[in-house]
Amino acid sequence: MKTSNSIPNDLKIIVVGNSGAGKTSFVNKWTKNIYNETYKATIMSEFGYKIYNQNGKIFRIQLWDIAGQDKSACITKLFCKDSHGAVIASDITKRQNIDE
Repeated sequence: MKTSNSIPNDLKIIVVGNSGAGKTSFVNKWTKNIYNETYKATIMSEFGYKIYNQNGKIFRIQLWDIAGQDKSACITKLFCKDSHGAVIASDITKRQNIDE
């Protein structure tokens, strides 16, 4: 389904970054309005979605939480396919994460 200005109503946004950067917390807060202080690593990928109304246009936004471990890099490429954008998460208290 497309809007009149060719922006799709269904948007797939990937959330990427190093392990422990807060990707899952961001997705859960934005899609479910919940926050859990207990850290649990994402194994492959998880996603949440939210219905968003922008000036009367309805969008279904899927946020895909991509695992931050390097060992899953090949699988990560599959989850990124057909995405419309990305959010890059980084823990600014860890200088090596910013340098990478």
